[in-house]
Amino acid sequence: DGQALLMGLDPMLHLVDDEGNLVGSKPHPYGSYASLHPISAYNRAIHDAESDSTAFYFYYGGGFVRTDGELTPAATLEAYVESVPFPEVTIQRSEGGDGSVTTSSSVNATRLAAKAGASDDGVLHLLFQGDTEYGNRLIDRYSIGSGAYLNSLLLPDTARVIAVNGDLIAAIVENPFPAVVVRRAP
Repeated sequence: DGQALLMGLDPMLHLVDDEGNLVGSKPHPYGSYASLHPISAYNRAIHDAESDSTAFYFYYGGGFVRTDGELTPAATLEAYVESVPFPEVTIQRSEGGDGSVTTSSSVNATRLAAKAGASDDGVLHLLFQGDTEYGNRLIDRYSIGSGAYLNSLLLPDTARVIAVNGDLIAAIVENPFPAVVVRRAP
């Protein structure tokens, strides 16, 4: 409808129109979002036009949140099929001799949970890194309506990005050079 959703480090979602004008702001639909450290709370939104639903998936763990097209608050975090807790964040603070203060934060995580995502026809597709030998090769599929895990698709090589159109799933893979692989969803 001519609007885009912007997310930053604050716990708000900002809606802008086609010309970049702020239409409105509202809290992130995941009720516990504001209590997460901004680094571990790094997430992306995917809107599914078919079901007029939006899913917010978290890169570092936890799972994903489902909401409607109006971004109604949702208290439930749907867990990934491979459980990955939100990572611990380390915060270091040091004071310089001139009175300046330096603060740095880092995530204590060796991998991402959901690396990329796409949706089509009420199905959320997440490229999962996780801890298995199939990291960056598994696309886990979930119902946006119920949050239920549907199945997984194993790609032939590690992927960076995925796209979905109907039952076709495309991925940019690297082995050793970038290529596009297209598979039919199971």
